Amino acid sequence: MPVLIGAKLSEFSSLAEKPKELKASIAAAATEVETKAASIQDTAIKQAVQGFADELKKIEVTTRKSAVDATQTAIAGGTGTMEKVAKSCA
Repeated sequence: MPVLIGAKLSEFSSLAEKPKELKASIAAAATEVETKAASIQDTAIKQAVQGFADELKKIEVTTRKSAVDATQTAIAGGTGTMEKVAKSCA
């Protein structure tokens, strides 16, 4: 899961100034992360990953400025999720 989330965060970062592409990327990532979360057996990890998918769904991208803000929000959420997953696996 951390590899998937890390890849998505890199993708978001590269699209930070491209609102239309970022919006599509975040929407696709939310669906992909949610699908992966459904198959996770560990409750704590599942909740963390589903929480990240839910965060992504709430992000709105309409302008270049909102794209930068959305990128920062998504990266913070993804980083927090990876930390929760790491703690659950420790």
